[in-house]
Amino acid sequence: TLSATIQRRTTEMMEGYRQRGHNNPTGIRNGHVLAILPFYATTDNNDDHHILGTSIEQRRAFFRLTLLTVANVFPNVVVYVATKSDYDYALQHSEYIYDIQWIRDLRDPQHLPYAASVHTKRLLRKGTYDRDQFDFVYYSETDQMPHLRDVDAVLAGALEMGTVVVPHRGKPYATYDDLERPARSLSWLQKEGATAVALEVERDCNEAENGERGGLDKDLLIAERSKQVEERYRHHLDVTSSLHVVNVPDIMAASCCFPATCPTRKEVSLEPIDPESTEGSQTSSSSKVVLFRQHESFAHVAGTGNERIDAYQVCRLNVHKRERCS
Repeated sequence: TLSATIQRRTTEMMEGYRQRGHNNPTGIRNGHVLAILPFYATTDNNDDHHILGTSIEQRRAFFRLTLLTVANVFPNVVVYVATKSDYDYALQHSEYIYDIQWIRDLRDPQHLPYAASVHTKRLLRKGTYDRDQFDFVYYSETDQMPHLRDVDAVLAGALEMGTVVVPHRGKPYATYDDLERPARSLSWLQKEGATAVALEVERDCNEAENGERGGLDKDLLIAERSKQVEERYRHHLDVTSSLHVVNVPDIMAASCCFPATCPTRKEVSLEPIDPESTEGSQTSSSSKVVLFRQHESFAHVAGTGNERIDAYQVCRLNVHKRERCS
């Protein structure tokens, strides 16, 4: 299943990040940054409820991996939780944690990210966290792993007048080979996708009843959306089964450069993963989008773009030489 794939991948990545610090090749850790990670995986009853279609074990796996990679760069990590189950689980990984803040009075634990931000500001003002020690606050979610070649250089640049440091959020792209054999079958999709589709439809129907649109036919919506998901999934497998994934052996010796000029939104050229999907396309051609993989990760798109239409602004990937992009 996809869950088994995620568990295997995250376990392999944990070993690499723990032993070799893949996400921070220089090995320099900056203690002047207070890292904030809100973590919500379980209810107080430890129910296996789904948040955006993910299970408890998947959320915990991403938490472990994110916590390790953040601590590899910023050793002072504060984890925020809203339930006792999550508090107890975070305690099991205290070797990577500076502090755990349990916010007990949240009406809805899904508001934890906002609450963590507000609570951190209060703690800094009160002096609970020493403002003389911490010059920066790094806020992230527990499924986003930071990769920095030189953290001190990045922070120094952020202090320059008129400079904004913006992370490039990598786009994972599950290929045919990334999926376990069961996850390549339609029967798997019908089983695993049913819960996510049903939850989405239930939400939309509740909103419709409370709004002006009137009631919606729940069974009809489930059938229509299940068919759409099935068609997208089949197409995804067909396209990715023929894509080549480039292996990046050393991120310190690799680069991916975007065009030197910064085009306006209208001038950005987006390349489709599947050229035949482009409107008006008459002939079959190979995709200009390159996928790459590093350190046992899922494949990633070498570029940035619009995942809704599966088209991307590509960057020039060089896996053997660190180019100075210009």
